[in-house]
Amino acid sequence: MSAARIGLLLIRTFARPITVSIENYSTNHPRFRKFCINVATATHRFEMYLSGQKSLTLDDAKAVKMGANFLGEFILFGVATSIIVWDQAKSHRNHKNWQNSLNDSIERLRNETSKLRETNKAFENKLKMQIKKLQEDNEELRNQILAMELKSRKVADF
Repeated sequence: MSAARIGLLLIRTFARPITVSIENYSTNHPRFRKFCINVATATHRFEMYLSGQKSLTLDDAKAVKMGANFLGEFILFGVATSIIVWDQAKSHRNHKNWQNSLNDSIERLRNETSKLRETNKAFENKLKMQIKKLQEDNEELRNQILAMELKSRKVADF
């Protein structure tokens, strides 16, 4: 709530110079002066309607001041809203880019994992073949040793 109050205070503070410029402009330009009076009258009627009071007419000087004040705050509100919308769009775009980058990284890691699994499977098959070959060689050597032992016993028995 205090952030909203500070924001409102900032808008009103920055609206003062704009309001003064609009008031000065309306003194030299009758059409713009009429526009400020119409804006002030419409906002005054709306405020009175909301409060439930009878709408009183405004004198021209007060109406020009109220209209200029409303337009100044409206301009600043429009600028602030535009900045917020732009910032949100930029933030959304940055988040989208980050998300795309993250998705690309995940996909790259999945591909690398798949390649590593294939490589691991190939090494596993190669090792199994080497183990089988070593077991066969071991069995052959064992048979040769047993055959030599049998020969040496037969020779010793004679």
